Amino acid sequence: MRYEELYRYGVKGLEEAGIGEASLDARLLLEYVCHTDRNQLLAHGEEEVAPEPEAMYRTLLEKRAAHMPLQYMTCLLYTNPRPRDRQRWRLPSS
Repeated sequence: MRYEELYRYGVKGLEEAGIGEASLDARLLLEYVCHTDRNQLLAHGEEEVAPEPEAMYRTLLEKRAAHMPLQYMTCLLYTNPRPRDRQRWRLPSS
């Protein structure tokens, strides 16, 4: 799937889940999994996304649609979530 299509897919899914900033969250998650920035995504929206980042993006979208905080997902490498949060968001134990 292309960047542009994947982004639209994310926005639609988050809007349906009632996420207030669906377009922003979809973009930030796509930037996060593709290790890129907004300008790169805009300039190369027609490029294909590799299967691994696409799968990760879809997984993160599901978690965000379940109202897991965006900051929680993108900063997991720098924090140590509480055990009850690990269970709630189905994260692996450390």
